[in-house]
Amino acid sequence: PEAKSIIRLLGLMPKIDQTSALQFINCGYPIGGRTMFQDIKLLQPAHCLRVDLNTIEVSAQRYWDLNFVEEKGLTTKSAADLLYNSILEAHSEILSTAPRELHLALSGGLDSRVILGVLDALGRPPDKAVTWGVREDIAASDPEIARKLAEGCGVPFQFLRYDSGTFTENAI
Repeated sequence: PEAKSIIRLLGLMPKIDQTSALQFINCGYPIGGRTMFQDIKLLQPAHCLRVDLNTIEVSAQRYWDLNFVEEKGLTTKSAADLLYNSILEAHSEILSTAPRELHLALSGGLDSRVILGVLDALGRPPDKAVTWGVREDIAASDPEIARKLAEGCGVPFQFLRYDSGTFTENAI
């Protein structure tokens, strides 16, 4: 999951992937299985990497798949309650083995809002929330929303400005 550790482990000289860099500038992250580095891809969720030691052939194999079965009598309210309780349980399980210091990349988007809310509900808010962007003073922007969310939960907040001088450092 961490390209920097792979680069260091293999002793590679990292090269920025231009398409991923453009995606990062436009979206705040590379899309799909891309990383910021040429020839280094992310392993997709629910996949394991297999290496045939005889042929050195590498493949990714999916080990888990969602199969949905319609449940009769399920209401929107009961489905929402089931989802909320599942999210609480999953995060509680993750937190049971997590290091004590916890930082949250808080984009202001829905996913990170849910994580912040769940951590707060579980009584384990992050020690710090971090977001990034070109500016943090634009009304209703993701950085402003992230700051307000962090403040509302009493979480220290850090804004990382990315520009031509800090882009590489913050991207890695």
